Amino acid sequence: MGGMWTFFGQGIGKLVVQLILAGGLLGLAWLGRRARRRGQSCRAKAALLGSISLALLLYSTVEPAFLRLSSYSVTLGEGAQGSIRLAFLSDPHLGVFAGAERLERAVCLSNQQQPDLVLLGGDFLYRADRNQLEVLLQPLAALRAPLGIYAVLGNHDYGAPGRDLSGPLEEALSALGIRVLHNQSLHLGTASGSGGLTLVAIDDERAGRADLAQATAGLEGDGPLLLMAHNADFLLRSSPDRIFPSGTANRRLWLFGHTHGGQARLPLIGPLYRNGDSPWVWGLDHSPWGTIITSAGLGETSVPLRFACPPEVVVVDLRY
Repeated sequence: MGGMWTFFGQGIGKLVVQLILAGGLLGLAWLGRRARRRGQSCRAKAALLGSISLALLLYSTVEPAFLRLSSYSVTLGEGAQGSIRLAFLSDPHLGVFAGAERLERAVCLSNQQQPDLVLLGGDFLYRADRNQLEVLLQPLAALRAPLGIYAVLGNHDYGAPGRDLSGPLEEALSALGIRVLHNQSLHLGTASGSGGLTLVAIDDERAGRADLAQATAGLEGDGPLLLMAHNADFLLRSSPDRIFPSGTANRRLWLFGHTHGGQARLPLIGPLYRNGDSPWVWGLDHSPWGTIITSAGLGETSVPLRFACPPEVVVVDLRY
């Protein structure tokens, strides 16, 4: 039963996605039974419901292949003098649902934007075989960014849940020229302008490794910060005034993955499943912590379905 539950979903919300689709088909069967008793009118209703249910089911299975580009323009503070273009790719979930082909398309889309910097938001793997790592990750070798390619790991990479492949994964990424960061900060070079930008990377919360205080230790002044983590939930355990006593929110941009944008979003209802406790599920938000961009990610977990929430590559034109 444990394995079955892991496959079909880790939360009630994802189960709802399946129930909605299955419910439509059950409704079709019920109306079909009534149709035998009440004639053509009920048969027409049954046919309509069946067509809608089948269309939703089929569309939800193919939407994971509809990769899109989501572009944002963000300015940190006033009187910005520098700028960079960054690409953010998160949650490939390579393994049982996605192979190297989808990652290759995301890398091509990223390279087409000619980013100065590429950031990878974790959850590279999902129930993957250790022996598959080299093949699954190989498309990342084609990423191009003059200021570097940096990554954090996600809960699935650490085996929360599943098997912990963080060690061999980090080795494989390093061999591809990708630096994995753990609760640390570093000063980036400049693509244009002056002053530079500081990248802060926070480890995964669900794996029990997030340490924002350690990641921001030693930061001085109120310079522009670009902060990245897989899961935003660690922000709920602290306050911006405590971590940044002399800083201002408009000097910080946060990038997160983990939520998959809800993976299925219904009109007037929104995301059916909130992966985590943070209020930021998809897109751009403003908060006391600063500007937050949450990616819908590239892959899926639990069920290989998406609805009104296609996978995406995020590109940000950042002035600072």
